[in-house]
Amino acid sequence: MKLLYFQSIAAAVVAALLAAVPAVAQQATKVTRLRTEKVTLFDAASNGKAVRDVKKGDFQGPWKVISISPEKMLQVEVDGARLCVRPYAVETDAVVQAPSECGAVVAKKTDRVGATRGLGEECKP
Repeated sequence: MKLLYFQSIAAAVVAALLAAVPAVAQQATKVTRLRTEKVTLFDAASNGKAVRDVKKGDFQGPWKVISISPEKMLQVEVDGARLCVRPYAVETDAVVQAPSECGAVVAKKTDRVGATRGLGEECKP
């Protein structure tokens, strides 16, 4: 009799835990802070116009991430408006994969001096 009682309690506990897992997994991703001193917000993910810049000190977050575009831009809700931001410019509470920017010029061209561990491999034709 006791065994049946403990089995029913164990089954109830397992069912409650399994029901809680999807609720935790479906929580919305949020932008928690800015990585750079200034982050540009765009009106669209593909060929969007720069709408405004947000300075690190002026960040009033978190911003809710609504979606991730095929271009890997984050569509976020900022002051009621849906704007896009580059994922490498912000920190989120969940992992968001940032794409490679092939052909981006960051500084003057220098010779390779060390191992790159596959850096830019996805940019090769």
